[in-house]
Amino acid sequence: MATAMHFFSDVRLRRVIRTLLERAGGKPAETAQVAGHPVDANLRGHDSHGVGMIPHCVHNVTHETMHPNTGLALVLRDGGAVMLFDGGPGFGRRVGAEMMERLIGRAREPGAVVAALARPRTYTARPAVPRPALT
Repeated sequence: MATAMHFFSDVRLRRVIRTLLERAGGKPAETAQVAGHPVDANLRGHDSHGVGMIPHCVHNVTHETMHPNTGLALVLRDGGAVMLFDGGPGFGRRVGAEMMERLIGRAREPGAVVAALARPRTYTARPAVPRPALT
């Protein structure tokens, strides 16, 4: 017997993911930021970071290894142009975006900065970087 294939628009998938993450305790602004990443990953062919990760994310929240509404934990090392951040228990997508904002500000001083994120949770790959901030 053939299995029926279902198709969903990216808009609908984002809405479903937001709803799941909000029911897991995330605030709307954070879930909007997090929900777009797995859909975009699938659309770009990066299925390892796609919507298939959402059950793992919800599992981590329900087992309290990931905490919604938690930002970047702390700076572990600050060597001027070299920094190390602790991702903490927050959604990696949010933590990664907060780290990038800090790095953009820091890079303006020496002209460049190198950083690492320790203990990140899901969705840390490819944080959104506002292009005008890099110029």
